[in-house]
Amino acid sequence: MKVILQAAACLFSAVYGIFDMKRQSIPVRLLLAGAAAGAVLDILSVIFGLWPVTELLAGLLPGSFLISAAFVTGEKIGYGDGAVFLILGMLLGAERTFAVLFAALFLSGIAGGILIMFRRASFSRRIPFIPFAAVCVIGACAAEWLCGGIWK
Repeated sequence: MKVILQAAACLFSAVYGIFDMKRQSIPVRLLLAGAAAGAVLDILSVIFGLWPVTELLAGLLPGSFLISAAFVTGEKIGYGDGAVFLILGMLLGAERTFAVLFAALFLSGIAGGILIMFRRASFSRRIPFIPFAAVCVIGACAAEWLCGGIWK
């Protein structure tokens, strides 16, 4: 069951990352599809005892934080970023979602710094965030599958 949740997180984050990179927006229908799949998989994971309900609810915190930040900053951080992290929280749980959020923030900060250093961007330019999150999700899941598990 855990592999199914991780595979769904990899698939959805890759698709969302592509849309965010190309259009700087994510279609609502795709977000709803991910939320529906996440809800079904969450119900099954609770039924099969994979995670307690509290872990799944805690997984929604990073997405809730990003949605709050989008509201406070006047959408300098997009609502779609928060919605994607709500879905990832449903699929990955709290620990993995926080790890993905912080790793993606780190990677995007490095990329933004490099763009500014080489004068390809200014501080006011927006760069898509979800592709960085997708790289982190896929990397974490691949490491877990190949190395026998980062998180047990």
